[in-house]
Amino acid sequence: MIFTKKNATINLLVIFLVVCVFFPGDPFHIKLISFFLILALNISIVLKELKKNDYLMFFGVLFPIILIFQTFFVSHNLGSAISGAYPATLILILPVVRHYDIKYDKYLLRIVGGSVLLIVLIVLIDFIGVVDINSPWFMRNAFYDYGMGIMGKSPMYSFYYKVFLKSSPLIVLLINDSLKKKKIIITALSILAMLFTGTRANVLLCVIFVLYVLAFNYEKKGKEKVIVTFLVVSILMFCFPLIYEYINEIMSSKGAIASDEIRDGQMRSFIEIFSDPFNLIFGMGLGSPFFNYGRNAYTTTAEFSYLELMRQIGVPLFVVFMYFVLKPLTSSISKQDKMTYICYLIIAFTNPLLFSSTAYLLYIFVYNNTIELKQ
Repeated sequence: MIFTKKNATINLLVIFLVVCVFFPGDPFHIKLISFFLILALNISIVLKELKKNDYLMFFGVLFPIILIFQTFFVSHNLGSAISGAYPATLILILPVVRHYDIKYDKYLLRIVGGSVLLIVLIVLIDFIGVVDINSPWFMRNAFYDYGMGIMGKSPMYSFYYKVFLKSSPLIVLLINDSLKKKKIIITALSILAMLFTGTRANVLLCVIFVLYVLAFNYEKKGKEKVIVTFLVVSILMFCFPLIYEYINEIMSSKGAIASDEIRDGQMRSFIEIFSDPFNLIFGMGLGSPFFNYGRNAYTTTAEFSYLELMRQIGVPLFVVFMYFVLKPLTSSISKQDKMTYICYLIIAFTNPLLFSSTAYLLYIFVYNNTIELKQ
């Protein structure tokens, strides 16, 4: 293969995406290194785009600088300020992707597809008795040693199995793509993977999204669309008692109750924190600790990602960031794509997935497909 900037950039981007999807904690700093190499290799492209694109200049450069100063001002911790604000700079990958016309969607979806296969395979080999995923083995060790996610099985869990990769909410993108292309096997595997992640938000939003597509966004017109909508609505009505009972069982499992108790405690912490006007306006700083009543300990993160980000950066900067997050919903992308994005944002409400490398993989994906920002 002939060395070109484009080929090198694509290879670095693939490495970056793989690490973000499978090893978001970046234990060996490969994610950070590959990102900076992408920028260094294409600095002229990035600077050229920044000069003519005020929006990208603000959210890719000025906003993270503001976050650094804000965090240093309230917590005097420069290290936390820089490491906490750096995800915002990941949007600078966008002009590089557009310049070379890199098929970002294809690479991201294939890598997310790899995570789907990994989740399903882990459950399968446990189900047929090859391994016990609760016992020490190389993949379980990797999950915890490298911060990939959570793995286990228990009657206490809402869905018995919990093989949760930290990037698993991105699977909703693959479900959307496979439904559009009528790839039944990939759709089925993706839905199974979401089920096996064991989180209620992932599963319920996945089901709602699939039903939405079938009932209201079906590609066929006329009688066929009416028939499909009628069937979906009829099945929901006929099965409502069973669905209600199953959802109630999920919400009442021991694991779900324990999780809800933790979140109730965290909400108490947020109420206490936001009762101080200073915290409400200026925040407590990125990466700052707070007493988490849900866990009866000081922690630096919480499951309520929107409130957690607000706690760290304050309401004014949070509003600015939410403008960046919600702007794609005002664009002319399809209703189905908007619904996909909304599903992720709802999932992110109870998971720390709003301001992270995982989240920015999605923001790049969505912004790259936002027509207004390509002109």
